[in-house]
Amino acid sequence: MPAKKWIAGALVTLGVLGLALGAPSTQAQDGYSTLGVENVILISIDTLRADHLGAYGNTRVKTPNFDKLAAESFVFESVFSAAPTTLPSHTSLMTGSYPHTHGVSKNGDRVHPDNEMMAEALQRSGFRTLGVSGAFPLNQKFDFDQGFQAYFSNVGNNAEVSDAVLKKTMQRAGSRMFLFIHYWDVHWPYAPPAPFDTLYRKDLMGLVGSMDELKEIRAGMHRGEPEAFARSEVLKDLYAGEVSWTDQQVGRLLEGLDAQGLLETSMLIVTSDHGEAFDEHKDYWDHGPSTYNSVTHVPLIIRLPGGKGGGTRVPQLVSNIDVMPTVLEVLNLSTAPRSEGVSFAPVFMGQSQPPRVAIYSEATKPEKPEYEDGQDWPNTLKCKGVWTAKWKYQTCPKVETHELYTRADHSEQKDQRKAQAGVSAQLEKSVQTWLATGDPLQGGKDESQDTIDALRALGYME
Repeated sequence: MPAKKWIAGALVTLGVLGLALGAPSTQAQDGYSTLGVENVILISIDTLRADHLGAYGNTRVKTPNFDKLAAESFVFESVFSAAPTTLPSHTSLMTGSYPHTHGVSKNGDRVHPDNEMMAEALQRSGFRTLGVSGAFPLNQKFDFDQGFQAYFSNVGNNAEVSDAVLKKTMQRAGSRMFLFIHYWDVHWPYAPPAPFDTLYRKDLMGLVGSMDELKEIRAGMHRGEPEAFARSEVLKDLYAGEVSWTDQQVGRLLEGLDAQGLLETSMLIVTSDHGEAFDEHKDYWDHGPSTYNSVTHVPLIIRLPGGKGGGTRVPQLVSNIDVMPTVLEVLNLSTAPRSEGVSFAPVFMGQSQPPRVAIYSEATKPEKPEYEDGQDWPNTLKCKGVWTAKWKYQTCPKVETHELYTRADHSEQKDQRKAQAGVSAQLEKSVQTWLATGDPLQGGKDESQDTIDALRALGYME
């Protein structure tokens, strides 16, 4: 089927709350069954920056499997995460709601049972539900497994995740399947296996990408030490190696699923929960303290059965909260009651719809008493980001900093706030209006010592 371009046709209005709702056309609603979607496969690559894939313009990092997939898929160019931390972002992905609605403010929180997760909606509709996660932040302890009939976490590295998935799917029954797969290795520490450990680096510094090294480099960068910035370049090479290693394993997974006959009847979704800060700003080698594009711009690649519409590029703004309502609409299922996302399913039918007026994200760090004590919502005083068709605005209440960038300034280097004071004021008002919609479910927090130790080992707690 020839690729079709989804053309945006509406002007952005500033200073109004987040959504331009447009019901999909009857033609689109009636036609989703023609897409042939019998199964849903959702792959999340933790910490993957969109700009490290060839499909998003990177010419250095080798990602042949992602790029091949993109050529057969709809590629969404402007997707931003609702939070730059694993559990809050994945909960947004699975509920279609912002953190201050689903109630997960940071890693270690529990997902409240009143949230309707994608797995719950699909299981109720007759899907067999299977989840495989590589690491601890999506552990069952945090009730992220709601709706999964079988869920496995802390599975291990990329190869072990692929192995586990292929083994479990070989045992599947004949019912429709929702399969969630979470790869972790792009996340720090940065220690890809050979040959990916030396695929990009040419240095003789002897770095192994450990958490201790990363913390030392981060501290040195904050002190302005040239050596720390030189060592940071090595971390970038190791990060790139992790991306290529993940690409290889995702390719192996897709080949195996294809051999099982799953791909040709599946809606395959590949995305990430957040990116990683390098040296663009002062949130060096971290994710959570800001909403800069480096930590919020994520890939979203969606392949339909038969590669229908393959190669279509979608430029409009999308939040990761839009994924769940899109999946449900394609399957002709009801939207979750607390969902705030807007389905982009009409794009698959060549239909247009009003674009998002604005989308939002909230930082989850610092996890310090001076930020959280006495606040109704732990992230209230932390940075917030809002994107419109033309602008990106970040406001950080606790430290009283505000920044405005054009969307064309993707690395966010030229602050336009003083030159565009009126735009900044409108977007600040938009953020405050959005914050006022918060109604978080209170799922509580797992404060057991083993959880604290595990999150500290992963660099999430000091």
